[in-house]
Formats: sequence, C-alpha cells, structure tokens
Amino acid sequence: MIKVMTSAERHTVHNGGIHGEFSFSFGEYEDPHNEFFGSLLAHNEYVLEPKQRMERSYHHDLIMVYFVLDGTLSYEDDTGERIELGPGSVYVVNTGTGGAHTQKNEDETRSVRYLQLWLLPEELGQEPTHHYAEFTREQRLNQLFPVASGVKGESGATLQLDARLYSTILETGGRVSHSVAEGRRVHLYVVNGNVEVTTDEGVYQLSAGDTARIHQCEEIQVKGIAAEGASEWIAIDLP
Repeated sequence: MIKVMTSAERHTVHNGGIHGEFSFSFGEYEDPHNEFFGSLLAHNEYVLEPKQRMERSYHHDLIMVYFVLDGTLSYEDDTGERIELGPGSVYVVNTGTGGAHTQKNEDETRSVRYLQLWLLPEELGQEPTHHYAEFTREQRLNQLFPVASGVKGESGATLQLDARLYSTILETGGRVSHSVAEGRRVHLYVVNGNVEVTTDEGVYQLSAGDTARIHQCEEIQVKGIAAEGASEWIAIDLP
C-alpha cells in the first residue's frame, strides 16, 4: 500500500530566520495518527537564514541523519565534534548514550537548506559515533545511489541499522526501479522537480515537498517528469 502526503499537508514552522517543514509529529506538532513509519521517527526539512542557529538540544539512542541540499551547515556537539557540511554531504550521528548538539549557518549572506532524519537504532546504549560522506551530482544521476547504509561494504555513511538511504537525480524521462523485500517499507521524498511513482496499486505523480510511504509492495518504479531540469529525490528502505 502507498500513502502520499503532499507538501501542503506537512506541518510548517517559522521561528525568526528558521523555517521548518515536518512530515511526522515533531516538537509542538503532535498528531497521534502521524508519529512514525517503521523505524523512521522524524523527517524534517529546514532552511536556516544567514547567521541563524538551532537551539542546542540533548538526545540519546537516536540515529540522526543530516543531508545538505544548499549552502553550508555547521554541526557541533559536546563530544568535541565540529564539522562543516556542504551540498551533497551526508552526516550520520548515533547519539547512543547521549549528548547535546546544535546546527548553525555561519554564512553572512547565504541560507542553508538541509534534511534531518531520525531513526531508531537496533541497539540502545551504544557509544556516540559520527560518520561522514560526500557525493557528487554525477554519482547520483539517473541511478538509485546509496548515500548511507547499514550494510557492510556498501558506499555511503555508516548507519547502525538495517536500512539504506538513497539519493537520486533523474533527468526528464529517466527511470529507476527498486525491489522491496518482504516486511520492508520505503519512505520517498521529492526534493526538487516532479516524479512519477508506479507501484502495485497504481501510478502517482509527486512534486517537490511530497512524500510517499510505501509498504507491502514488491516493486517501485520512479520516472523523472519535470518540465524543465532534473528531479531530485531521496528514498529510505527500512524495517
């Protein structure tokens, strides 16, 4: 089955120079019918205007994935980790036993746009870890490319969970397909452009900001259908 959530259905927050779009219950947004999808607990998109920062917060036993779309995101936490993340960067933080962290935009003129995913790890109480990877447009063009994975030997930042995060840029008319194993599910999100998603249940057209939650489906096909330019999207295959 497939459930499509349009961009307009996401919860939107504005806090000064911070803009957020939430696909699941998060912070002050509480919806008992929209709290998680398998082990995916949160999927947020943020835009930080110049010199803006997120409030420092404490978390434990979460896998937090940051995927930068535009601009440069500065991440830091109380383990001493400090890193600058540019476009195409994927950064995976397993908070484990816990820690406080923040993200900020130190640029004086340019905004930063990024995705944040929260997942439930397979084991609790681990030591905090950080994993970084960076990818070009060419690597993701017209193919389903893993940018983070819990499968040993695969490319991408390491996930401490049996899941894969894919990033794809499809030219108009370009197609990719993905087989979904029994008991697995796929969360697909359109970053830019327009795509056509075909499953056992039918054909669905998605625009930027739309998501599709797909479960109990054997095969997914995605086609780029933007009138101009390419279409960018991510998909996470997870338990």
